[in-house]
Amino acid sequence: MRTIIEPALAHITGGHGTVSVARSSGVGLLLAGVILSIMILPTMVAISRDVLMAVPDVEIEGAFAPGRRLAGQVMRRVVVPSARAGILGATRLSPPPAGMGETSR
Repeated sequence: MRTIIEPALAHITGGHGTVSVARSSGVGLLLAGVILSIMILPTMVAISRDVLMAVPDVEIEGAFAPGRRLAGQVMRRVVVPSARAGILGATRLSPPPAGMGETSR
């Protein structure tokens, strides 16, 4: 991480400001944010996937019935709005376990 990701982030951002707090020790706020977001992602994806799978099949089939809608249209117009509360819940429930170091579920 220190030899690959941090130099790339420093190159992108110019390597100044709040990007790195202690350059000699390799502690950088941006690097910490990237790592934390990578730790949060699996939990968020798992919860969101479960919420999307919980949308009743009747609603999905009903969206296909009126016409020749594509799967992407049904996903955008029916499935995601039905699961919106659960997806927002996934974004709120994912950070605490990652922040405490609990990454295996």
